[in-house]
Amino acid sequence: MNVIQARNLWKQYGSFITGKVIALHNLNMDVPKGKIYGLIGPNGAGKTTLFKLIMGFIKPTKGELYVLGRDVRKNDDYKLKVGYVPEKMPLPKYTAYDFVYICGLLSGLSKDVSRERTKQLLKWLEIERKSHQVVTTLSAGEQKRVIIASALVHNPEILLLDEPTSNLDIFSRQSLLEKLAELSKEGKTILISSHVLGEVEQISDMLGILYNGRLIFEGTISDAYGLGETNVISYLICGEKMKLLKQCLEEKIKILNTDLRSGALSVQVELSQFNDFWKAFLNCCNENNIIVYEFRSKTKLEDVISRIIGLVEEESQFDST
Repeated sequence: MNVIQARNLWKQYGSFITGKVIALHNLNMDVPKGKIYGLIGPNGAGKTTLFKLIMGFIKPTKGELYVLGRDVRKNDDYKLKVGYVPEKMPLPKYTAYDFVYICGLLSGLSKDVSRERTKQLLKWLEIERKSHQVVTTLSAGEQKRVIIASALVHNPEILLLDEPTSNLDIFSRQSLLEKLAELSKEGKTILISSHVLGEVEQISDMLGILYNGRLIFEGTISDAYGLGETNVISYLICGEKMKLLKQCLEEKIKILNTDLRSGALSVQVELSQFNDFWKAFLNCCNENNIIVYEFRSKTKLEDVISRIIGLVEEESQFDST
């Protein structure tokens, strides 16, 4: 079941007089229930516009957008089942506790329920000891936790997070990602936009790539890797055998790049050549009595995305000729 569905969705700003800007172009998207969907793309790709459309802050120019089965043009009731964490938002001069508590009341909770939910969330997000401190005096990481608590206080089915780890240190980032993974296990659907690709890869079940207002890819991380151009294979070898393995491989198969450093050999080959590479690797190890202590195979997500964007641009140029 998909809890967010977009069909031929367009969003255009401006007019003939001021000039038109197409923020979203014929977008089709499916966000499955209970999954973490990572939305990535460069600045200006349309990520924040999509979030605003889902929240009903702006209306589509044309096309259809359904959230929890509700047409966003005709219904507002679904909003009470969605939590939203914008990239930037003005913070009130309330304490952390009061801010989350008031958000609960505004979401329709009773005073007692809002109090209890506020206490639970501030404790779960490890910000309980700062609950009576004014939000604007907290660190960036602490402020983000409070905002997330305010988005969760009414126990929404869907959580939207726009660049949630921006301005956070590495420890705060990792802690936040772990909390999001816990929410996903509880059955919540999470749509997260981020420019930090390692984070998206770490927690996402699904991946969407927005580029110039178009969703140019949607699928699993594994699906994305299948469109990549190269594969980086790393080995950990003892003694002088690394150089011997490097030489043997270069004699048997086309290799794009090799790197010897810190006791490891990294070899880069085309994905289409991976099966041939594997055979050559095993033969080299057998022929030279080479023991491999560790084997890792990985394509960088950045390379995959660059490859996908390149394919889209090539197709666009072909269509325009």
